Amino acid sequence: MRRCGKLPRLAACLLAGLLVACGNNGAGNGAGGVDLVIVASPAALVVAPGAQGSVEFTLQDATGRPQAGRSLRLALLLAEPPDAGAAPTSGGASLVTTQGTTDARGRFVASFRAGTEGEFRLRATNTRSQSQTVTVKVAAAATGKAEAVALLDPGIVAASLEMRLFPDLACDQLRANTPALDDPALAQKLQVSARWTLPLLAVQQSYGLITLALDQQGALAGYGCVNIDGRTLLQSTPVVFTVPVGRPSPSLASRYLLASELVFSPDLAPGAGTAIEAWGRLAGCPHDPAQLWLDCTLDALGPTNNPDDPLDCRPAPDEGALGQLMAARLGTLAKGSNCRGDKDVGGQPSLDARVHDLFPASGSPIVAALPSLAAEVAGMFRRIRLSSTLEFVFTGRPRTWQAFHAVTSVGFPVGDAFHSVNLLDRPGRFSRFVVATLDETGQRIDLASHGFGVRLGHVARAAFSARALQLRGFPGDETAFVNVLYRSATLAQPAVDPLTGCAALDERVCSDLGQAPGCLLAACELGVQSLAAVLRKGFDELDGEDLDVFLRGGANLADRQADGTISSLGSLLANRVGPGLWTGELRSLAGVTGLTGLWVGTRAPGQ
Repeated sequence: MRRCGKLPRLAACLLAGLLVACGNNGAGNGAGGVDLVIVASPAALVVAPGAQGSVEFTLQDATGRPQAGRSLRLALLLAEPPDAGAAPTSGGASLVTTQGTTDARGRFVASFRAGTEGEFRLRATNTRSQSQTVTVKVAAAATGKAEAVALLDPGIVAASLEMRLFPDLACDQLRANTPALDDPALAQKLQVSARWTLPLLAVQQSYGLITLALDQQGALAGYGCVNIDGRTLLQSTPVVFTVPVGRPSPSLASRYLLASELVFSPDLAPGAGTAIEAWGRLAGCPHDPAQLWLDCTLDALGPTNNPDDPLDCRPAPDEGALGQLMAARLGTLAKGSNCRGDKDVGGQPSLDARVHDLFPASGSPIVAALPSLAAEVAGMFRRIRLSSTLEFVFTGRPRTWQAFHAVTSVGFPVGDAFHSVNLLDRPGRFSRFVVATLDETGQRIDLASHGFGVRLGHVARAAFSARALQLRGFPGDETAFVNVLYRSATLAQPAVDPLTGCAALDERVCSDLGQAPGCLLAACELGVQSLAAVLRKGFDELDGEDLDVFLRGGANLADRQADGTISSLGSLLANRVGPGLWTGELRSLAGVTGLTGLWVGTRAPGQ
């Protein structure tokens, strides 16, 4: 009885198997016979419970030619339940459609939705083919498939892409300069139109995916980011994520090193004429520096507290009785010139010629250098160079930063080279709270007007002293320089040491004037001091009372690095954006003059 009880169930099983076997070996044979083949892709797949899936069936003949416009019938074959006596089940799986027609390539995509965990088979049948089945396993997925493709905004010209994947980070936590993780599988470089097949992603995890569009120089041309929720991924079919890539907002480094070259407008700094004239008078005439020495001495013979006749080495018409005697013996002026000749008005050897003879006939090194020194002073005040640092702090307002600009050195052209003077001990070199704004195109940064207390005259004196005087072995201080210059004048005496400097001039001129020795000694020494003051005054007049150098301007953002940071402001390279531009003014004691110039900035090391 127990065996007989099983016979109905066994017969049912044999019948079901026979039906399946018949289907697999020519089910639905028509009049044409079995002469076509169905190919499935994939042959088996795994999907998550409740997920959508699809299988591509291709109908072709024995030679592999696709069969278009043919009908396919689709069915879900129920799986045997794990428990004996239970009814077969599909786990709740369902077909989107139960039949379809192949396309021009002989293909039809059968779509389904999975049910609960388990297993079922998807079968496709044509009347002229054997049926084809695909096993579908329904299981909770630990990972899913994804692909990414970039969509560039119009106007972005990119040569390549770089995509970077960041587990457990979202787009609001990422920037273009966020470095890729150490795992090489989480970053990919590819062509602009290419698609990145991402590594398998955990369905219980979220990701941030950034895309960098790079130009031919490797600089950032575009940036985009999308968030990926792992729960949306499929096991069978990759989910394609499109990353919109737009123009990147510039990421300014915190600190840049600036090099600027400025010219004065008009073409000479105010006050510079005083310095140029003073140093030029040392070698302006054939009898110089003797002629200037005599002028300074004669000027000092008059009252020293007369505001209408300052001690400036320019004698007044009346410098006292001794001054009148001295003036009468000066050389006559050449026509149209301030240079005096060898003879005075009476035809006697002039004091200019007599004092000039006190200097060595072959010329001392310091006297020989006077024409060059005058020329170097004359060339100093047409342009200057600034080295400075520019630091940015983002204010939180769109396209607005606060800048901190500090001058580190100022250079002047002295002779055949620029000489820079360090300003690190100068409090006025700082300019804080400078407003910096980015234009609407995101291509240019502009700096509002700001000023520095450079004391340009003092800096120019320091440059001239170091480069023109001390480099030649002369004293850098004007008083010491003038003393060395005139001590090179020598008057020999019988049996005693020769007289030099003011003692030599006093002995020569007082004797020629019929005066007692010492008649000019005090005036000569005072005149030498006044000459040093005159040489210094031209530089002093370049100083301002407070802030003296004012600048405003801007530059194009020249170089976007692949990390999104702007590496340079302005450029001197050919076919690039060009240098930045400055306009401004110098406010000196002698007056106000315009400044214009060019500048470039490079990202400071370590920024």
